[in-house]
Amino acid sequence: MRTKCLILTLCLVAVMGPQSAKAWGTVGHHCAAYIAEQHLTPEAKEKCRYYLQHTLSYYAMWMDRWRGIKQFEAINNGHSIRTTNDGRKITWEAFTSSTMGDAIATPPGRAMGHLYNALNELGGGKYKNLPDSVVRQRLINMIHYVPDMHCPSHCGFPEKFYPPTSKYKITRKGKWANYHSFWDGSPGFMRKNITLKKYAEMVDVVSPKESKKWQKGLEKRDLRAGIGSWGKGCIQRAKEAYEIIPQGTDLAKMPKEQQKQVHDLADRAILVGAYRLAYVLNTIFKE
Repeated sequence: MRTKCLILTLCLVAVMGPQSAKAWGTVGHHCAAYIAEQHLTPEAKEKCRYYLQHTLSYYAMWMDRWRGIKQFEAINNGHSIRTTNDGRKITWEAFTSSTMGDAIATPPGRAMGHLYNALNELGGGKYKNLPDSVVRQRLINMIHYVPDMHCPSHCGFPEKFYPPTSKYKITRKGKWANYHSFWDGSPGFMRKNITLKKYAEMVDVVSPKESKKWQKGLEKRDLRAGIGSWGKGCIQRAKEAYEIIPQGTDLAKMPKEQQKQVHDLADRAILVGAYRLAYVLNTIFKE
């Protein structure tokens, strides 16, 4: 069964084509979801399969493929995070009330708000009291948004620190290139014939001790602060990305050492996002 699911996912990667400027990209999202699924508890894996009726990878790009549909307007705003004016902290822009009557964070355009909502509405066994369709959609959100917030180009800074990614000047063979799109597609940059299984075997070699450090924070009593601590790491990673790819870089002429820096940063970001996604799902379905 697992082999069939892997083949199906690889077929999806091939069919979906080039990297999207809206997300990690097809390769990155499928790899993050695939790695996360390898670290689910038996209980979480069973519940995810029940609600999704598919693997996590199957829904990895769902929020991008359907983002233009009007019916999903309310949940299509969480693909990124932004910093405060000092470029150090995460912006939490608003608190509203959910349909469940709880005060929850729903910052426009912020992945962390969706993460907060999912843990608030599904955690502690609350998912059992919700319609299957609601639980399913929350899971789909998490499968996409948790890895997304870890993408180096998905952290927005005030313009006084860095130009908008659409104006950041890099090229490929002398022609303008999109900085955002570059990092979205960075897991597959200069790598030929990469598959989910090969990628996972190559990057998922972290020790249990280190992975637990990545997952710390959400056990805090103040859930919002815990999620914010994850966001701070994403800010630092985004700053490092700007240092690795300074303005004026021609992507086609990058030396091997610079290519290695890109891969190291991208692979670590994918891996951290994947382990955290697994942690979120394991926490939600903990019995």
